Amino acid sequence: MQRLTAEQFEEITQSLTSDRSMRIHEKRQKPRVGLRCSLELHLIAHPQEERSTTVWLRDVSAEGMGLVTSVVLPEELRFMADFQGNENKRLYVMYRVAYSKQLTKGLYSVGAKFVRIVDIVEVPGLLRRKCA
Repeated sequence: MQRLTAEQFEEITQSLTSDRSMRIHEKRQKPRVGLRCSLELHLIAHPQEERSTTVWLRDVSAEGMGLVTSVVLPEELRFMADFQGNENKRLYVMYRVAYSKQLTKGLYSVGAKFVRIVDIVEVPGLLRRKCA
């Protein structure tokens, strides 16, 4: 399963925000780039509780992303997308679930809104869990 790297994510979102004037015939207000790759998410239910899951990334825009997952992600749930970068660096981006609908039994379509870039020091235990 191919994963979206931190560099690819930054390139895509930067190009979507910088070329708005080039898309005068675009009907969609917030254009997105269709992708088919896996992405690791860290689901945050409570500050001290976190679990990880791998999902399929369907598309990404400057303000959000579309996912397909076998895990139920309730609206308003916050999660961090984990993008692996060069030299073992990681980019963590926090999102909030905007909608979640069942596609078929055990498969869900999820739309998430960008919240902010997360500094790793703000995530207690994440590195410990990843390295253990």
